[in-house]
Amino acid sequence: MQSHGNKKLNKKKVIKQLSLIAGLTTADLLSKAWADRFLSIYDKKPVIPGFFDLWLAENTGISYSLLARLPSSLAPWLIYLPSFVIILFVFFRLRRFNQLGLRPAGLLMFLSGALGNLLNRLANGKVTDFLYFHVLNTQGYPILNFADLLVGAGTLLWIYQELTHRSKLRNI
Repeated sequence: MQSHGNKKLNKKKVIKQLSLIAGLTTADLLSKAWADRFLSIYDKKPVIPGFFDLWLAENTGISYSLLARLPSSLAPWLIYLPSFVIILFVFFRLRRFNQLGLRPAGLLMFLSGALGNLLNRLANGKVTDFLYFHVLNTQGYPILNFADLLVGAGTLLWIYQELTHRSKLRNI
């Protein structure tokens, strides 16, 4: 049985996590709304020439436009449902952590990005992408959004922490 103090600590932790998720998700959705309003579809705007452009694109599929030509009757089963299940899984996994370290920070970032893209897709039937980095030199792919960056960075943090944590366990 938990003591009253532990319940209070747990409640504060959940409120802090939900606030961070809400803040990051809101930042993502606001950035997409800004891009939809002020950028023209497929019109590149150089920000740092040769490195970074704003380039509005619409993605009706998943990463790298996979499943973009999916019949609308299959979209709920192959895009929306898996996204929702992954978000729930990560959310419940996140609740296990008492401290905000790299692992829960990675989960928070991943969850916020996944939620931002899912909400954008539910509202518009597509995901708004507008950040293009030339580093991959791929002629327009990938065009990302803030949520994609959160998912990628969160995943990298999680993997890094898992690898270093396992390495520490082996040395004990």
